[in-house]
Amino acid sequence: MTNVMYIGPTMRGIVRRNQIYTYTPTEVIEKATEVSELSKYFFIGMDDIVSAKNELKRENSFLDIAYKKVTKEVLKWLTSTT
Repeated sequence: MTNVMYIGPTMRGIVRRNQIYTYTPTEVIEKATEVSELSKYFFIGMDDIVSAKNELKRENSFLDIAYKKVTKEVLKWLTSTT
């Protein structure tokens, strides 16, 4: 994987939604998974980005459910760090 896009919810100070990397951002993925283990599934290679975004839009798909869980965990994390 060379070009990677993060399609999960923004994690302030770690990663922004739709942020694109020209490399595999190992450190960013590690920090994001400290907030939510499921966040690793939102770092998508550009070859698969269209299908991943379509899955994210599909109600009750894996990425849809994971996005909702990660959003809750990010909000919990934000309130605990402020």
